[in-house]
Amino acid sequence: LQESVKIYPSHEGSSPDRVLGSAENKNEEMDGFDEIYCVMDVDSHQLLNSTLQKIRSKSFRTRGFQAIVSNPCFEYWILLHSDESDAPFNRKGKKSPCDCVQDKIKKNKNHAFNKYQKGSDFDWRCALSKIEQAQTRAISRSERILGAQNPEDVNPSTNFHCLINRLIQQSSL
Repeated sequence: LQESVKIYPSHEGSSPDRVLGSAENKNEEMDGFDEIYCVMDVDSHQLLNSTLQKIRSKSFRTRGFQAIVSNPCFEYWILLHSDESDAPFNRKGKKSPCDCVQDKIKKNKNHAFNKYQKGSDFDWRCALSKIEQAQTRAISRSERILGAQNPEDVNPSTNFHCLINRLIQQSSL
């Protein structure tokens, strides 16, 4: 798996347009990849919708680009490792919706991620024992919001499980 999967963080910023730009640059630099996953948060990025339209266009899809979107943020995927949560996360005072997700993670003392800090090094091996739970919860949530015109508009939601499924498929080859 390590030989066939490469992870390149965006060094150009975390806004969706920067993530896509970084992925395009890396794709050109490396003479193309079979699949390119652009992992992004909804947060309050103004260019999210236009970036998603671009990724979903035929010219990007045929080059293997796919969007992995979490609303409000990636930390919702982390939360799904221990909690079923359908309640929306909204700004509370000075706290962003993502701060509220992180607060919910930290409140659960039994949560493997309760010491997680956004942007810091973290031992992700603790996620492996709970990944099936997170997958099941994310898929269940996706099925409940299936009728939404733009699933990424539903707070909370994530399709991170699609990337995990693909990685699992690759690891069994």
